[in-house]
Amino acid sequence: MTTSTNSRAASPEALAEAHAMLAADRRRVAALALFSRRMTHDMSNFVTVVRTYSELLLADLPIDGTTYADVREIHRAADAMMQYLHGIVRFARTPSATPSPFALDEAVADAVKRSVFSGRVRVQLASEARVLLDATLLADSVSELIANACEASSTSSLVHVRTWYENLTESVVDGGFPIESGLWAILEIADEGPGFAAAVARDALDPFVTTKHAVRGAGFGLSLARSAAWSGGGQMIIEPADAAVPGTRVRMWLPVIAG
Repeated sequence: MTTSTNSRAASPEALAEAHAMLAADRRRVAALALFSRRMTHDMSNFVTVVRTYSELLLADLPIDGTTYADVREIHRAADAMMQYLHGIVRFARTPSATPSPFALDEAVADAVKRSVFSGRVRVQLASEARVLLDATLLADSVSELIANACEASSTSSLVHVRTWYENLTESVVDGGFPIESGLWAILEIADEGPGFAAAVARDALDPFVTTKHAVRGAGFGLSLARSAAWSGGGQMIIEPADAAVPGTRVRMWLPVIAG
């Protein structure tokens, strides 16, 4: 099935601007990944000390005392920080992704089945495409995107996961990103929540950026998904909220390979 996502050819000026912005994004993400790799080791050591000593204190303190409750909160905060650091480590490793060929629809279907939110997901997979990217990173990305979509919408709403392919005869710009002519598989995950405002849609792809408060998340899910697309020469776009079509639509463009 071929579906047109953006049938208008981009002007040379628009393509040049999109390529310049993409290059800036890549430089920024590379710098953040390098910083993350250098920072997480020492930070993990510090947090381990806090967790270990708080555990020792908890073993010695009377459980009904106020000091016990205070130390328990310190230990919980250290646990949360360790989980945060695990997210940073995952992001820091994305530049070393190892692409391999696989069937996109099968990989997406398997990732949906493994999701704890699978009961809320409606799937329409029609790309019949083989792609070349890091399969583990893609599976993690689909899981993160589904979780994000479910958390951003009511428990009674659905998340729609679909794939299709598009044969572009001319280059286009989708969501500010350049998409060159050729055969592309498209993976889209859409929710029925309030959606992203246009002003934050692009920034939301960067690591350490999150719109979540008091829920799971440290700002790495979308950046991991974009790294998955990049590992196969693709792009990822967040389509801002639209009055006519509510919710957030996250779209990956992935080059189709032969075979």
